Amino acid sequence: MKRSLTKRERIKKYNDFKIIFKKAKRTDVRGLKILFVKNSLTWNRIAIVTGRGYKLSVLRNKVKRQVRDIYRNLKHSMKNGYDIIFIPYTGDYSYKERFKQIHKALLLSGILL
Repeated sequence: MKRSLTKRERIKKYNDFKIIFKKAKRTDVRGLKILFVKNSLTWNRIAIVTGRGYKLSVLRNKVKRQVRDIYRNLKHSMKNGYDIIFIPYTGDYSYKERFKQIHKALLLSGILL
């Protein structure tokens, strides 16, 4: 399986976001929340939504890059057919801590095998 993140693996449309925020199940861990809902596709789609706590775009974009990279490393061991929104909270978290947060949240949600 490719380790890149293709265009089809991203959630882009407003209506898709609306459906996910309305119908999704939630999993919270310290520093991160994920929303997930089953889709009718054979692959996962993701989006990363940062809160208002990230005032500087540099920090906001750094966190998004980290989350995308962690997802790319974990996607080969995930169940397929989910739309997932990652919502990282502000805080001084290292890459390792973010990895643990995402790993734990995906395990609790039952998406990670």
